[in-house]
Amino acid sequence: MLINPLTATGFLNRTFLDFLDPPQCMICEGILDTREGITKYICKKCLNSIHLAPDSREIMAYLMHSIPADLMAISNIFSLFSVREDSRFMELIYSAKYYNIPDIGFELGKLLAGRIQDKGNPKYDFIVPVPIHHARNRERGYNQSDYIAEGLSDILKFPVNKKILKRKKYTVSQTKLSAEQRKTNLKKAFCTGKEIQKVVNKSILICDDVITTASTLNTCAMMLLESGARIIDAAAPAYAGK
Repeated sequence: MLINPLTATGFLNRTFLDFLDPPQCMICEGILDTREGITKYICKKCLNSIHLAPDSREIMAYLMHSIPADLMAISNIFSLFSVREDSRFMELIYSAKYYNIPDIGFELGKLLAGRIQDKGNPKYDFIVPVPIHHARNRERGYNQSDYIAEGLSDILKFPVNKKILKRKKYTVSQTKLSAEQRKTNLKKAFCTGKEIQKVVNKSILICDDVITTASTLNTCAMMLLESGARIIDAAAPAYAGK
């Protein structure tokens, strides 16, 4: 078998660097023995120790405490892991969001897609990531929800559309806000994008990184319904609701 010398050199260099500075799990800081998919960042032991999020019905029931039934625009909501805001497992989300490792979002999106498939494998016309303001996009260099959407699309095979919604208002982080403060923070934060007409009578999956009160997701879902979408489901890798 012929070996590409460039490929071989790259492999040897990576192996040597790994020997000098072996990759560590972002949770337990143990040495990683697998370097593919999400296990490039978290060891299998830590991955298997994260509690799975509740099913859609349980999450929806919880969200009804903060979103009145007549204002709930989401039909189903999916999540992968159940975490607390102070959990070390949130490091995965923070690293994807703030620490310039957006590929974590892509890998979490793929795992989340598997969870959605397990729950009936629904069909969608588009996957729509929750947009961030262009100023924040300049600060970070990317939108973490775009990567989650691409990971979902890689497995589910539905197209991602980033031109359906826009964020017109630069809002403060939702992380430390109460449910009421989140609603105020999101007021008039979004607007329709130049391809909003494509949602008419379509089924849409919107995605974000974390579900807490789902105020952001529901705000986006309401805008899509008002623009003619038929049904809106939502998804996020982390559920921090309770």
